[in-house]
Amino acid sequence: MTRFLLSTVALTIAYLLVLTSVDPGDVLVGAILSAAVAAASTVARPTGRGALPPMRRLAAAPAFALGTLADMVRGNWHVARYVLGG
Repeated sequence: MTRFLLSTVALTIAYLLVLTSVDPGDVLVGAILSAAVAAASTVARPTGRGALPPMRRLAAAPAFALGTLADMVRGNWHVARYVLGG
């Protein structure tokens, strides 16, 4: 329950930072969306026999970070070529 609440609060804060708004309606919509995402992530999280051990997931983090970095560089390169007319 604590993980769910912390996830909901963190996602709501991120949502409000993106909107740059703290209107009550925006807070309500952000909280509803965040709660839905947090609930879906707890349901989708594998547990039991099929779950990867924490150390194995941690070992995969550098490959994930490098893949993300490579994708960002490729995307920025494509945008720069398009903007510069290449």
